Amino acid sequence: MAVVSYYSLKFMKQIISLLFLITIGNHLFSQPPVRYQAATNRYGFKDHAGKIIVDPVYDYVESFYEGFARVKLDGKWGLIDKKGKIAVPLKYDFIDNLSEGYFKVETKGRYGFIDGKGKEIIPLKYEDAGSFSQGFAAVKLNDKWGYTNRQDKVVIPFRYFLAFPFSEGFAFVSNGRALGLIDKSGKLITDYKYSNSENFSEGLAR
Repeated sequence: MAVVSYYSLKFMKQIISLLFLITIGNHLFSQPPVRYQAATNRYGFKDHAGKIIVDPVYDYVESFYEGFARVKLDGKWGLIDKKGKIAVPLKYDFIDNLSEGYFKVETKGRYGFIDGKGKEIIPLKYEDAGSFSQGFAAVKLNDKWGYTNRQDKVVIPFRYFLAFPFSEGFAFVSNGRALGLIDKSGKLITDYKYSNSENFSEGLAR
């Protein structure tokens, strides 16, 4: 009986050790690659074990976010996936982080939006733009700000000096002198009386 208990205990220890190694391995495998700078001053990515995943060929790289990393070469930005494969060609002057499924991009002073495959969802036609928040993005055209939705339908007209992202169904907008608050229909909820924009928390402006 004692012999059986000994070998049972030994087997259990082996199982526990194996499970521990599998857990550690899965953890390392699930971690996004880490950017590094080579002696050539170029940037690439390594995994957490130090193995090179992406050769240091880029002028600059950002850390991975939502499965993609922004990379820069010869003044142009694009996106790569975790395997180092180019997901979006390096052809933009600027690419923002993913927000609600879309990347804000800019070329020659015009802004639009693409998806993770590089498909142009909203043409680069705006003078400036914010990222999507609660289904709307603040965009600027003819020197005025308004809001568009994911189908590029203008949902709130271009009539503001400045517009901020929506939070909890509300957004701050400026008339050039002060900030007011609108809802998602564009209705002005408060007078233009705020000096600083702040996100909403539990329906209250802080």
